[in-house]
Parts: sequence; structure tokens; C-alpha cells
Amino acid sequence: MFIWAPLLVFTGIAQISAQAVTPTSVGSWTYQGCFIDNPFRQLQHQQFVTGGMTVEACTSACKTAGFALAGLEFGGECWCDSFLQGTQQFADSQCAQMTCSGNSAETCGGPDRLQVYLDTSAAPPQTDVCVVTNSEDFSPIAVSKSTPATETRLNLLDVGVSGTHAFLLTADTCPSCEVEGDVQLGALLVLSSLYPDAAFVEFFNATTGDSPIGRELFTPQTNVYCAQISPVTGRIGPLVVAANGHSDLWALCPNTTAGLRSDLVYSPVASHPHYTLNDCESVWLTMAWFD
Repeated sequence: MFIWAPLLVFTGIAQISAQAVTPTSVGSWTYQGCFIDNPFRQLQHQQFVTGGMTVEACTSACKTAGFALAGLEFGGECWCDSFLQGTQQFADSQCAQMTCSGNSAETCGGPDRLQVYLDTSAAPPQTDVCVVTNSEDFSPIAVSKSTPATETRLNLLDVGVSGTHAFLLTADTCPSCEVEGDVQLGALLVLSSLYPDAAFVEFFNATTGDSPIGRELFTPQTNVYCAQISPVTGRIGPLVVAANGHSDLWALCPNTTAGLRSDLVYSPVASHPHYTLNDCESVWLTMAWFD
């Protein structure tokens, strides 16, 4: 099958009208959609082919290199990886802006637009290993494991006393605030416009039963945080934050000593002084990328 698309192809010399197709399947590879590739490279590994780029050549090169995802961009670029970091998707026409340099009857993405294919014959991805240890610019979203899933944006809350700052991650009560998360050098960094005078707050530990405590510009001591592939969305979907190698132990717990404020807790336990275990809701700490 094919997706037909009228094209306006920019050659650098003239604008050419053409009729081309976006293959929906090539062998074991199936078309997944058109995704942004800006400001960060979403598929990290570039492959080069001889004789001009085609969908068949790119997917073959990615398969040979051991990757399950292939993306075509700008008419002649081929990018591969095991997962897609950013998930902002566009209409198929956004990836039908340029024909393939090796086959003018096919589309090959566009400027900053990835035409993505998944190898359906590849083994399922491992979801319990770190795939990213340094990432930038995502919004921390707690996604419930219930059906249907609900999303809760998290924000910083300063619970320090006597002039000492100490931050928790709680359900956001400031819809207009900008909240940015990073995973860097084993720490989870969060910046919020709710605290305009504060620098990045670093969470560098995760203790069973408790809410992680963040400090301003505190040097992390251990490699606690990283990003893993989500067991729910798989290779194409937001990554999830893991602590101590686990992405499946997060929960939002109503704090019984703070007006039932919903706090992020790592691996909640029974008989805790600040929450009731049965009232905690298991969540994935999802990395919703800024695109």
C-alpha cells in the first residue's frame, strides 16, 4: 500500500511539482508516521547508502546495522535507532515534501521531518535497561497505569524550613508555569518558573517509601536516574524516568499531613507517616518532550 501525496520539491534551483508515494510497508518494515526532528536529533545513527536514497535502501541499512527504527529526512538522509525520543507527530503530508534522491516516485521526509518505519520482525525492546543517561527538555508527566490512563503534570514544591530549600515533585497547581526536566549524570534535574530565582533543582537519590528530595545545584553522588523505553508505548512513545534501574515503582500518593497534596513517591510502603498505601496510584514518570 502507498500514501499518495502531491509534492512541491525544493531542489535549490527550482520548485518542481511531482506525484510520489509514501510506502506504508517495505518487507518487514511498516510506516509509523511523520515526526519532528528538531531541535534535537530523534534518531541518533546516520547511515549512508550508494546510488541515492530510497525507503528500501534506508530500511535495509538500518536492519543491517542492528536497528529497529529507520527514518528518512530531507530527501536523502537515513537515520536509525532502537527508539524514538521525541513523539510530536505531524500529518503525513509534512513528510511528503521531498522525493527520494534515488527514486523520485517515493517520498523521503522533509526539512526537520522524519518519515519513520518500524521493523516488525525485530525482537521486542528491553524496557528494564537505561537507554538515555543524558537528556534535555522534557515535561515531567505522571501517567497512571489505570484504564483509561490519566496524565498529571508535576511541578516543584519547596518544603524547606528555616531558609533551607528542599523540593518535592507534586501534582502541578500552576497551569501557567513552565516546567522543564533533564536527566544528566545520573540525576534528575527540574527547573520551574514557579521559582524564578531558583536554579535547576537536582534529585540525586530515590529511597524506597519516600518522595525524592531535590536541592539546588547539589552535585550528584551516584548514577540513580536514567531514561528507559516505556513498557506501554514501546519504541515509539515517550521514554520513562527510572530510578535505581526501575521505572515501574513510581506512585502519586495523597499526603495525609499536607491536605492530601498529591506527591510523587518512589516505591510506596505500608505504615508510612505521610500517606496510606492503598490510596497511592501507580504511575509511569513520563518524559513528554518539548518539540
